Amino acid sequence: MQFVRLGWAVRGPLPAADNTSDINIHFGQCSDVILQQQLERLWTTDFSDVMHCDKPSMSIEDKKALKTMESSLVRENRHYQMGLPWREDDVSLPNNVALANVRLQQLKKKLYRDPLLHEKYAATMTDYIDKGYAKEITDSEVTDRTLYLPHHPVTNENKPGKVRVVFDCAAKFRDVSLNSKLLQGPDLTKSLVGVLLRFRQKMLQ
Repeated sequence: MQFVRLGWAVRGPLPAADNTSDINIHFGQCSDVILQQQLERLWTTDFSDVMHCDKPSMSIEDKKALKTMESSLVRENRHYQMGLPWREDDVSLPNNVALANVRLQQLKKKLYRDPLLHEKYAATMTDYIDKGYAKEITDSEVTDRTLYLPHHPVTNENKPGKVRVVFDCAAKFRDVSLNSKLLQGPDLTKSLVGVLLRFRQKMLQ
């Protein structure tokens, strides 16, 4: 036997000359209670051999969002598009043009102080328009479901020279935002532990 920090371990086969039928194995517990608890938590989470999925079943809202996305999914010009999963069928959005104007003035001041950022931001927005991602709308196209989304630039130090435009869907006006009017939808991502376990099971077949 060999004593290690995490407990006792039995190593190697029993001697062939030992004819006794009694085998005694002694287990020792680590005196470090916190370490023992951390190990138990590790065994029950990262190394769980449970094959079934622990995700809860979809709620009524999740099923509604999934049905909306599946029924409205179409392919147009080699791209897929789908409708927004509204919480209510007759949803009405407030006219938040005042909020959009305030955020626009703040954006202008920021771009005015940084000409290089201004140039990159304008190039990104022009690219959106050229590719058809954004277009100007007329007054006749404005409805009760029209909402103005503030946007701002985001840069990444690992990607110098690239500016990403982020649309703030969480911006609230009169306690209403676009996110608050949309269903979140179900979590369709696969469990990483389940993927690894299924891979291991496949390799053993």
